[in-house]
Amino acid sequence: MLSQEPLNVVDETGEPKARWTLLALAVMAVGIAMRLWFYLYNRSMGRDESALALNIIRRSFAGLWKPLDNDQGAPIGFLMIEKLVITVLGNHEYSLRLVPVIASILALPLFYMLCREFLSQPFAVIALVFLAMNEKQYDYCADAKQYSVDVLLTVALLYLAVKAMGNPLRGTAPSRRGLIALAVTGALGIWFSHPAAFVLGAIGVMAAMEWFNRRPRTGIRDPLGVALLWIASFGVNYLVALHRLSHSQFMQTFWAEADAFAPAPKSMQALIWYKENFFEMFQSACSLGFEGLSALVFVLGVGWLYRRRKSAALALILPIVFALAGSVLHKYPFKERLILFICPLVAIFVGAGFVYLFEGQRRAVGIVALLFLLITPLNKTRGYVKKPWVHNEMRNLVSLVGKNHHPDDQFYVYEFCYYPFEYYRDRFGLAQLPAIRGKQGINSVEGYKSEFAGFKGKRVWVMFEEAPDSQQAALMVLDQMGKRVFQAESYDDYIACYDLR
Repeated sequence: MLSQEPLNVVDETGEPKARWTLLALAVMAVGIAMRLWFYLYNRSMGRDESALALNIIRRSFAGLWKPLDNDQGAPIGFLMIEKLVITVLGNHEYSLRLVPVIASILALPLFYMLCREFLSQPFAVIALVFLAMNEKQYDYCADAKQYSVDVLLTVALLYLAVKAMGNPLRGTAPSRRGLIALAVTGALGIWFSHPAAFVLGAIGVMAAMEWFNRRPRTGIRDPLGVALLWIASFGVNYLVALHRLSHSQFMQTFWAEADAFAPAPKSMQALIWYKENFFEMFQSACSLGFEGLSALVFVLGVGWLYRRRKSAALALILPIVFALAGSVLHKYPFKERLILFICPLVAIFVGAGFVYLFEGQRRAVGIVALLFLLITPLNKTRGYVKKPWVHNEMRNLVSLVGKNHHPDDQFYVYEFCYYPFEYYRDRFGLAQLPAIRGKQGINSVEGYKSEFAGFKGKRVWVMFEEAPDSQQAALMVLDQMGKRVFQAESYDDYIACYDLR
């Protein structure tokens, strides 16, 4: 289709063409179907989501305003709505993941409408593909965490900003009603998404530029009122929750070890960090593949949109810059799931980059580049049609323990699978049996001899996840101490029962 006739690289002001509308709907349908498939497959709860879920289940609404257990942190608004859902629908994986999957689905049509504010239909569809068929979007829509809500609010706030301020590319005027909607959504959004603050900061810069370029410079009162409302909401949120979360020693240590805090750009080593993480974000968060080519198209798109509407380009790029600034200050890790919210921003710029590549004699280059970048999302989607991305099978293993345990059994649960075990133990009748949380970092036979000394003369179940060295050393010691009477494994998860009597 792309090769039969020239694409319209100028934004259309008339009615959209039916074939491109149908293609956009088809892409959305695939994206929604894959999200529902991941959700309905009902994967076992992972370590992080079960650690957060235990807080939501065991605490009252008021209790969720206090520092969370299990080294967890999440926006207060997200915790409240999660608690409301399980209060109404009951404690189940489907209930805990309902908000993320709805958010991920709603983001798709809203994202396409946002793209259409800057791009003509063909390139809006291209941008839509890279968000709709992003494997990380599939994964986290079926995860009881807030990251899909981050994506939805990023798209919603930017779309409302464009509607409120008007769009000269579309010939639309500023809207007071739109400004009210933006004000309310922004003030509330801060409570549901941590990176919403970065997006609102970028929108503030966009509004300031629009006002500065206006002749005459009038109408400053309303935008200032909106900004003050956002600042007040953020200030209260910071005092209530963000302050203690940003000072969490565990979070600081964990993300520092993951190299997620950006260094101040003062040395060659620091610049190398920025270079490596710039390319990594195209693969780790945005799932584009061919990160060098993705980066090139992205940069071309930034330049193309900046020439057309500087304020809009800045509104889309500045959330990434502000997140990096927060990372330099050790307030926001710039890594993996925490930067999932940048995916729609990158996708728009990639779509804009193809506008540039499809102009004039560059068209052949654009077609080749597009074919290469479509390989990863299409191939990943095809691969997950048969079976979604599964992290563990702890639910099935804990159910086996529930069917085969004795009333006086004890449990040794390795650190990495302790929270999923805690989440599922009640469901399979193991709530009253003692469980010891295994330590990380024990890789020696001597270390496990000391660790298991208290189990002599008893029957004990051991559970391991993603720890082959520890597992091997532990099983070697237990084989010397007694008889293995049951074992099962799935993926990287392993359980065994030893009779040490």
